[in-house]
Amino acid sequence: MATIQVGDEAVTVHLRGWERWAVRRATVTVPHGALSEVSVTDDWVSESFGLRHGGLVVSGLIKVGIWIGLDGSRRLLVLRRGVPTLRLGCDPSGTGGFNELLVSAPGARAAALRLAELARR
Repeated sequence: MATIQVGDEAVTVHLRGWERWAVRRATVTVPHGALSEVSVTDDWVSESFGLRHGGLVVSGLIKVGIWIGLDGSRRLLVLRRGVPTLRLGCDPSGTGGFNELLVSAPGARAAALRLAELARR
C-alpha cells in the first residue's frame, strides 16, 4: 500500500510492490509550491477520470494507474475502497506532468492536516 511523506519542502508518495509496476515509478514528489488543492475523503472516489493509460482496475475496489482526461489532464490514481484518500491538485510542471494525484493511504488524513499546518506558516 502507498505511503505519503510530508516534508518541509515537498510531499512524496512512495509506491509499494505491484503499484510501482502499475504506474511505472516508485515515487512521485510534489513540491509545496506546485500544490493548488489539498483535500481528503473517506468515501470511494467514483467520478470519471478519462482514459486509463496502463494500471489495474477491480471495479469498486481498486484503481491504480495513470488516467488521461479528455482535456489532456493527467491523474495518478492509487485508490482502495475503505482507505482514506488524499487528493492533491497540482501544477504539472512541478510533478512530472500530473495535474492531480489521488492516493489512498492510512496516513492520508494526517498528511492533509500537516499540509494545512505548513500552509498557515
